[in-house]
Amino acid sequence: MRASVKEIIGMEAELFREGEKRVMAEVVTDLSEDTDIYCLSVEIGTRQGKGAAFLCEALALRFKNFLLVSVDKASHKIVEAARKWEEKGRLVLRHEDGLVTARECGLQPHLLFIDGCHCHDCVADDIKAWAPKMAPRGVIVLHDTCPELQETRGPTRKYRCNRSGEEANFGVVDAIKLEMPEEFRLVHESKIYPGMRAYRMTDA
Repeated sequence: MRASVKEIIGMEAELFREGEKRVMAEVVTDLSEDTDIYCLSVEIGTRQGKGAAFLCEALALRFKNFLLVSVDKASHKIVEAARKWEEKGRLVLRHEDGLVTARECGLQPHLLFIDGCHCHDCVADDIKAWAPKMAPRGVIVLHDTCPELQETRGPTRKYRCNRSGEEANFGVVDAIKLEMPEEFRLVHESKIYPGMRAYRMTDA
């Protein structure tokens, strides 16, 4: 029997808090309601591998087979999380350089998880590169979407560097506002800092 949202939320995760795990669990569950056979996911990270590791486990609980592509220099955490599923023939894990574009990969993901460089230009480039390549009813999930004290920090584009703390999230929020295509609608969100949002492609 496939894992429920509650069971996925109960998984241990180094990176995500409960609100963020709930968003990811709901997204994975929604996708598996369309088909529980196969899911193609792309993760854009920053070499830590924590998000990909959690995503790998969540996908394994809902899909019979899945392909996780890490557009990153994948760390040992991703490899460790994937190994047990690779051994069961349920996962093929591909590692791609962080500069690889959607066109070069030739993929049409059901799920895209963006958690790489948080400056406006980087996030905007990720959205513009991958959104046109998403599968029908595909979902784009973005981490760090709830910056605190936003009104007191001035224009969001000022924070162009991938810094730690609240400032790192301004570029993500700004890029979503300016670059997310209209056909992608917000379907799930955690408003608890650091936050997470999921946007699903609407039916044609």
